[in-house]
Amino acid sequence: MDRKGILQYLQGKGSFYNYFKSKDDFGLQVIDYYVEQFALLLDNMP
Repeated sequence: MDRKGILQYLQGKGSFYNYFKSKDDFGLQVIDYYVEQFALLLDNMP
């Protein structure tokens, strides 16, 4: 999942399944995104 928010995906043309294989795929991508953001936060701590 890129930097676009889920709302931008859902408001665009097409359906949810054009962007994600399944609800599980969506959930895993959300988790990956937040793990990546948390890792960046930890890397930037003094």
